Amino acid sequence: MTRDEIFGLMKEIKATEDRMNNLIELLEDNAASISLDDKELLNYFYWKTNIPMKNIAKGLGIPVSTINKYVDKNTTIEVKLECGHTMIFPITSKYNKSPKAPKRCVACDAKHQDELELKMEKHHEQFIKGHREYVLLLQELKSMPYTEYLKTDHWKSVRNRALRKAWYKCSLCGNTSELHVHHNNYENRGCEKDSDLIVLCKNCHEKHHENI
Repeated sequence: MTRDEIFGLMKEIKATEDRMNNLIELLEDNAASISLDDKELLNYFYWKTNIPMKNIAKGLGIPVSTINKYVDKNTTIEVKLECGHTMIFPITSKYNKSPKAPKRCVACDAKHQDELELKMEKHHEQFIKGHREYVLLLQELKSMPYTEYLKTDHWKSVRNRALRKAWYKCSLCGNTSELHVHHNNYENRGCEKDSDLIVLCKNCHEKHHENI
């Protein structure tokens, strides 16, 4: 489509909008011409236009509070849901055209629930698998010789954590060279807590073992 064709369509749209506005104004000007016996016209003015109810009531010669008695209450509105489908909802007042619609239609909601259940099952399976792997790893870390344990990636990670927490200095004298990470106990080997460890320099570490 060329640029001129696009501008031509825009002009047609504008002309149509102007024509529609003129027709709406004409309808509003003639709202007083309807009668209580003309249900089709009365319903059209009530539901399809933005003419104030007081204007329609004035033309009919009735109180605005009683106009609901004369209009059709079986009007519906089509609402587009988040799932892309539409649902029909009844409306009882022109001022209440926003029903509390669900996010999804019944079919899409059932599909969504099935997908959620499947996702939860997969998460549960992954959790069980991860927990089993953790238990097996912990058993292996606890049972292997201590010298081998100190060579594992797990211990390297735990050691670095302890050093960072101690700001890379001896917890007793503040020395920053030749730092060791000492186990206060071996009960939690493989899943050490911060309280299970202490950072010591080489000299303090040797003194600690001499005093045991």
